[in-house]
Amino acid sequence: MLDLERVYADFIDSHREDHGRKYEKYEGWFGASSAGHCFKKQYYKHLNIEPQGFSDRVARLLRLGTIVHEDVAKAVKLYRKTSESKLYVEKQVKIPRLKVLGHIDILEQENGIFKSI
Repeated sequence: MLDLERVYADFIDSHREDHGRKYEKYEGWFGASSAGHCFKKQYYKHLNIEPQGFSDRVARLLRLGTIVHEDVAKAVKLYRKTSESKLYVEKQVKIPRLKVLGHIDILEQENGIFKSI
């Protein structure tokens, strides 16, 4: 019998693995989005001590957030074709000296002024 919850949990796990592969060459780097996290959490990440996984319920909620985020990014990409402002979607930010890597979700440039949305 089909265990739909398990099938979907496996699907979510595969996406997490794919996402992790994109950052393999940045092993030892810190994520800009985790800058506000506590020192202990940063230290464990630096030691490659990863926390245990999420419950299936939490993983589904996080996946829902990812799906909405992807939809918003697609909508902005379509909109920027008609916009007078210059819009960047998922703009990479890299600070090699500090070993920090991240992405700005949406960045607008208008009249030489940048504004993160």
